[in-house]
Amino acid sequence: MLVGEYGAGKSMALRDIFQKLSLQYRQGADSQFPVYVNLRDHVEQYDPDECIRRHASSVGLKKPENLIKAWRSGLVYLILDGFDELAPRIATGSRKRAQDLRNSAINLVRRLVEETPKEGSILLAGRNNYFDTDAELHAAVGVNSGWKLFEIHDLDDDDLARFIADHGWEGGVPDWVPKKPLLISYVKQNDLIEGLEADAEMRISDPASGWDYLVDKICEREVSQVYIALEPGELRQIYSRLATFARRRSDRRGPLAFADCRRAFVEITGVEPEERSVTAILRLPGLSGSLNGVEASELERGSRFFVDPDLADCLSAGDVEAAIRMPYNYQVATHEGIVHPLGELGRSVVYNRLGNARNSKLSESLRVFSPQHSDGARNLCADLINVAFSSSANISGEIFLSNVFSTGLTIDGGVDFSSFTFDSCAFESVVIDVVGERDMPAFQNCQMTRVVAPEVMRDYLMRSIVPHNQIDNVEIVDISYDTLRNAGAPENYLDLISIIDKVFIQSTRGRHLGAMYRGRPEDRRGHINSIIDAMIKESWISMARRGGADILVPNMSRAAEAKAIIARKDYGHILAVED
Repeated sequence: MLVGEYGAGKSMALRDIFQKLSLQYRQGADSQFPVYVNLRDHVEQYDPDECIRRHASSVGLKKPENLIKAWRSGLVYLILDGFDELAPRIATGSRKRAQDLRNSAINLVRRLVEETPKEGSILLAGRNNYFDTDAELHAAVGVNSGWKLFEIHDLDDDDLARFIADHGWEGGVPDWVPKKPLLISYVKQNDLIEGLEADAEMRISDPASGWDYLVDKICEREVSQVYIALEPGELRQIYSRLATFARRRSDRRGPLAFADCRRAFVEITGVEPEERSVTAILRLPGLSGSLNGVEASELERGSRFFVDPDLADCLSAGDVEAAIRMPYNYQVATHEGIVHPLGELGRSVVYNRLGNARNSKLSESLRVFSPQHSDGARNLCADLINVAFSSSANISGEIFLSNVFSTGLTIDGGVDFSSFTFDSCAFESVVIDVVGERDMPAFQNCQMTRVVAPEVMRDYLMRSIVPHNQIDNVEIVDISYDTLRNAGAPENYLDLISIIDKVFIQSTRGRHLGAMYRGRPEDRRGHINSIIDAMIKESWISMARRGGADILVPNMSRAAEAKAIIARKDYGHILAVED
């Protein structure tokens, strides 16, 4: 048996095996020959003879019965690809659990295993997230512990370099791309990296744009492979709803019960899922039946987890985007019980997808939802303000928010947030950049665990925020340029550490280009531009387009190296040296 996650390269591995076995047979080195059966082409078949007969006809054999005889005589290497792509026989409305559905779906495979003679050979492949455990997989397909089980994992850095070289591709891939052959192929084969116009290259270097594209491709592939009666956009909405459900759990990644999958389908489509649609739910890309640190005994049978938090965050953007686009029709109850905020990636995806009217749509939705006092509306407003503040959106009209909780609010300089009033809200942290007083939002009767501000905002903070709110801890954490300068640090080095602090420490998903100049003298702008150009050339950062603005995106594989420049006071670092 061969298992692996979505996009790990299972089918390509089987293709190579098939070709090598075919060559051995044609050269007379082996009396057995391979038969490659794509199980998705045999949905709703339960008789092995009929499966082999249909396969023989599809590849042009004039006497399909001869292939059946060869198989039953033990002369065949039977390669079965996609045990997770067979639809269950049980109706979707049944209350039976997901395990029963999976066992029913895989009946054809179980019979093929049972009826293959011991002289024959079988290679069975599918996603490792279809079954909860290896034991369930063994039991469902009717194999014993003597079978060999192989698992294909994601690529490491060396595998990735070799994979790209083997395909004759030049250059690497953005560091945000998951190291899965299928997803890397999407990026490379669609010319997302090489030969792009400068503006397109900037967009795809942004994790938000890249993940958004990959999710679309995943949905297109699922719809085409399982042949379900859904458009890719509808499937994406279902995945997004599941990601919203996951935000209600103690762990951001889940678990999600089978009932959640069915509920998401019904809420998006308005109908009960048919059998083929159940298949799409059972084999959701990026979902797994297990998670490190979680005992199987603690979970409902059939539960699933998002294996990649970035994928979950990107998908979570879907419901928030829908709320912004249709504020008067959106069911805010969708956001009831949410305990995990929309992350930096999800906020960026939302803002990107809103298009040119993003600021007006965001402003309107805030005006619609902020007067509502339900739990769902308050949670939704928390997402909306995080989208607005993290994207430096220009919000029009007065926005009054009450009893909203946010884990963190960053007030970036250069944007007018004075239209916001936060009354009796709660924040785990409020981070204030170098901001003009007139651009600050108003805070009254709010609870803040931690407020962080630069030295230049100290007087305003103590005068206008501290007296009117309950704050546990106030931190003035500005990089002390004067102290460093007095200790001998050159201005070149101060320019560099200012950029590192803003891109690698304050925000890990990207920072507006304009923020790089704030807090530094105007005459340092030219050297700051030189450092930025050098950091892009040396792959420390990349330039992206987000919401019509230039964004510097950090290569987080170099984050430790970047922070060490500050910790070691590396005044002579090559990036800090002026031409």
